[in-house]
Amino acid sequence: MTKAVLYGYKLYQISEDSTPVIAPSDDSASAVDGMLVFNLDESKRNGISELESGLTHLKIIQAELTCKHKFAVIDAGVFVWSGSVDGLIPIESTFWEPTKFVISSFYGTIKESIYRSANDVLDSEKEKLGNDTWAKSCRSERGPISNPSSDDYEIV
Repeated sequence: MTKAVLYGYKLYQISEDSTPVIAPSDDSASAVDGMLVFNLDESKRNGISELESGLTHLKIIQAELTCKHKFAVIDAGVFVWSGSVDGLIPIESTFWEPTKFVISSFYGTIKESIYRSANDVLDSEKEKLGNDTWAKSCRSERGPISNPSSDDYEIV
């Protein structure tokens, strides 16, 4: 992950308590601050797409990356509001503070739903394999846990 700025877009909310949406702006200097996430596997991409779909659509954009003395342009995806911004509440900030959302009952419901779904999948797998085989399978798939040191990374 790395910090990213999306120019030509603005943050809006459907209501005071809703999560924000990103929509194109007539002002090319408008910006949305966020994170560019790399190497999402297919299931994670599909999960995000399922969560975001409906009111937004996936748009491919060009993202500029600068690392030390190198510069690159890559394709990236962003979920953009599909409808008109008429009636939406503009957010004056270029970023969204998620604290209110994370403590909301809506977020709690989402978390519980994901937890229940994961447990349903695990229970189904246990049923197929039997408890003894399941436990052995889990231990063998985990493998060793490594703890990377700060020497493994370079901060730029």
